[in-house]
Amino acid sequence: MTTLLRRIAVAGALATAVLLLPPPAQAQAGFGLRTGYSIDPDQFYFGAHVGVGPLVSRLWFRPNIEIGVGSNVTTIAINAELAYWFPTKSAWKPYLGGGPALNI
Repeated sequence: MTTLLRRIAVAGALATAVLLLPPPAQAQAGFGLRTGYSIDPDQFYFGAHVGVGPLVSRLWFRPNIEIGVGSNVTTIAINAELAYWFPTKSAWKPYLGGGPALNI
């Protein structure tokens, strides 16, 4: 992928993320969109997640699927993500997430 195309992909991903950011109250539950850029392979990726609900206090199950395109490769990732939401008094709701994935 050329440098110009990389910059365009990154700018597009950032613009999409800013436009689609949900209000903080909706960030934890329900349907959400994902977008980003990866390195090695250089790819723009997009996908969706579903906030199923808390398993225990502040620990949510959030399965998602992502599709990456670029570098003459298409990747598909299916993730069974767990997200732990840190308690804060601000509008920002930081979390730490991870879990098993199937990458094709």
